[in-house]
Amino acid sequence: MRTQLHIIAVEDGAADAEIIERHLANAGLQCVVRQVKTERDITGALPKRPSEDSRSDQDLSRRLAALEETARIRTASLAEAITQLHKQTRLRQEAEIELGLSQKLAAVGRLAAGIVREIDALIQYVGDSANILQSVFNEKVSPFPAADVRSAIERMIEACRRAATIVRAIREFADPDATERAPANLNRAIETTLLIARNEYQCVATAQLQLGELPDIVCNVGELRQVFLNLIVNAARALADAGRDSKSGRIIIRTAIVDGWAQLQFEDNGCGIPRAIIDGIYDPFFTDDESGRGSGRGLAIARAIVVAKHSGRMSVESTQGVGTCFTLYLPVGGRAAGCS
Repeated sequence: MRTQLHIIAVEDGAADAEIIERHLANAGLQCVVRQVKTERDITGALPKRPSEDSRSDQDLSRRLAALEETARIRTASLAEAITQLHKQTRLRQEAEIELGLSQKLAAVGRLAAGIVREIDALIQYVGDSANILQSVFNEKVSPFPAADVRSAIERMIEACRRAATIVRAIREFADPDATERAPANLNRAIETTLLIARNEYQCVATAQLQLGELPDIVCNVGELRQVFLNLIVNAARALADAGRDSKSGRIIIRTAIVDGWAQLQFEDNGCGIPRAIIDGIYDPFFTDDESGRGSGRGLAIARAIVVAKHSGRMSVESTQGVGTCFTLYLPVGGRAAGCS
């Protein structure tokens, strides 16, 4: 009888729910407790009388209809937002391609004066040798030793080869098609970049290449050439600041496969980086160059290309007064799995 009274109290909602549940449990009616809890959680109140069911169903239908309409509107808004995001992503990618090309052209432009001087010297070299040969064949000079004639011809051939190599390197460096990821020969890319930057370092260092055997690396080779150029130019400036010349200064570039990664090292024996500022060298616009030669963005751009765009790693070891070594690691198969 007490149990029946407790059930009536539940229907009337007159007794405290926790007290009712405790007595029901004591009476061995735990299943009723679970049912009451479930219904209360769903409706937000104690079970309603049958007379209230129709109104509850109508309210529930209206709420479901309202939720469906809200979901429809939000789904449409989300679809439009995704469309706009794709559009903005495409525009950003196009802008990045144009920016990358302009940065490469700007880099060549910064080095243009030295390149022009070198090509001009080669042209002069060819011209002088050609004049000698012309004089010989016009018999305006006394008989010329055959060895000297041969030497003049060899100098002309070498100068033409050198000029052609420079022009080809410029064309490769500024190639507008080098904007897509594709297998590339990084050793060749380093040699090309070193040639472009020759006038930056030739008075302060001798370049030494220790290039190991690398497979073609899936990458954006145009972007990586920018990284190589930044590191070589930075090394040349550090060597100049250390008072090095072509005999005492050195830039050593090494490549190898290490633990399944392509390892590239750019080492110099320049002035080194002070410990106090080494943690900030990758910050945008950071520079300790008071001469105004650099924008301060070179290392920030280099790190972004290696780490963010190629899923690689970039580290530096430097001792002030001794030199600096930047080490790059690039995945052989391109961006790491799971990276977009």
